[in-house]
Amino acid sequence: MIKRLVDLVIHPKWILPIVPRGKVFESMSVVVNNGIIVDILSTQRCKSTYKAKESVELENHVLLPGFVNAHAHSAKIG
Repeated sequence: MIKRLVDLVIHPKWILPIVPRGKVFESMSVVVNNGIIVDILSTQRCKSTYKAKESVELENHVLLPGFVNAHAHSAKIG
């Protein structure tokens, strides 16, 4: 099977998705390509499906994919 080349794969201990609310996923990975989340799937399946330019193992971390900080105070340019 030919693996799909992507920019980044993150393998955290837990994933807390924004949607569906209240779920906790374990042994799942997040696949990112061109700055966009393209897949969230089991780590086992991810390793057989994707080849990443960069892979990050987060053995004791929680990942919140899709979280958008809409409250940051940014300087206005112009």
